[in-house]
Amino acid sequence: MTGNETLAQDDKGGTLTQDDKGRALHPGTPATMSGMNAHASHADSPDGATSAITPDNDAAATGDAHADGTAARHSSRLPYVAAFPQALGTGIIVTCERPVPECLRRRMANLIEEFEGAFSRFRTDSLVGRIASDAHGGTVTFPSGLGAEPLFALYDRLYAASDGAVDPLVGEELTRLGYGADMAFRLRSGKTPETASPPSSAFIKSSGKAGAAYDTYADGLQKRPTWRDITHAGRTLTVDRPMRLDFGAAGKGMMVDLLANLLEHELPDAAYVVDAGGDLRVRGLDHADPLTIAMEDPDDDARAVGTLRITDGSLCASAPSRRHWRIRSGDALREVHHLLNAVDGRPANDIKATWVFVPRSGITSPTALADGLATALFVADAGSLAAAFPREDGAPAFACAMLDAGRNAAASANFPGGFFTA
Repeated sequence: MTGNETLAQDDKGGTLTQDDKGRALHPGTPATMSGMNAHASHADSPDGATSAITPDNDAAATGDAHADGTAARHSSRLPYVAAFPQALGTGIIVTCERPVPECLRRRMANLIEEFEGAFSRFRTDSLVGRIASDAHGGTVTFPSGLGAEPLFALYDRLYAASDGAVDPLVGEELTRLGYGADMAFRLRSGKTPETASPPSSAFIKSSGKAGAAYDTYADGLQKRPTWRDITHAGRTLTVDRPMRLDFGAAGKGMMVDLLANLLEHELPDAAYVVDAGGDLRVRGLDHADPLTIAMEDPDDDARAVGTLRITDGSLCASAPSRRHWRIRSGDALREVHHLLNAVDGRPANDIKATWVFVPRSGITSPTALADGLATALFVADAGSLAAAFPREDGAPAFACAMLDAGRNAAASANFPGGFFTA
């Protein structure tokens, strides 16, 4: 195997007018891609799709598996590896064209530990855990060097652009639906866990239409605080009661950016890939030898729906296919997942998968942005997000691709890849 390859699902360029097999994509603009100058098609995941990803034919079959549905196999041009298998629950792998000194590897490991100690919802000793358990609220200042200020600013923009559908306070709904530390551990086993009789049983009993059961659940949503109710300035948050925060929509991307920034400071001329369970930041690859990425089929992790190629920038993808579980309440059993609309507390089921590419130029935290937008596309209009996140020249700061519940595929004009089509 000689090329750069990876299979990407979760948790970024030429115009997309043909797929990688040279077949024209049918023109069209689904509502979810309005304002993005999109191309659309019906995604096909034919037998052997993964074997056609790269000239080497085995990107998906022989890569190293990660918890979020990725498999990576990088070029011989990046022979040096620093691995952090337990980081953020998905593992982080850094591949670099120059050796990563042991002292730098230790600094990266310490940075990961400090970040988790600040932002992990699953740790009672983290700052986020303290905010959730403090009966009277209070003021918490996050340590410098962990990206708190740009992360909070990004959530300000995501909250506004999505009309509140992207909200760190969704941690309350995730907890009510049973997604706690124990569930996160069981999800990593690869099986679909089940939890019994959660406090959110009204959600399960609801038919999905207006009714007494859902009205009770919705009433609870109306009473819980939102991101705009939290006073924050710089790295400091002030709350007036216990609040369950979840920064997962963009937090992993911020961790990737912090590691990449540290790597660039210490090895300024080195090409690298930082891969956190499929959230990628890439730098310095030759245009003749790009990183080739298979876009995993959310319905079948052994197949791909398309490919993309990048040499510099950040790519994040999101799909519920690896973080879903069943909730039982009485005789009812319903499958839910971690991608919720914070306005109504329901899993977002109109979209199956998203991919977001953010070029590195002029953007301080490109992977955090890509990560947040990959989640936001499940609950917000792509055109609205494009308008809310422009470059200096007014063009969108990102390119994206989406697969909806009907397996209709769409990609914005500058997305660096394409879907397989029938």
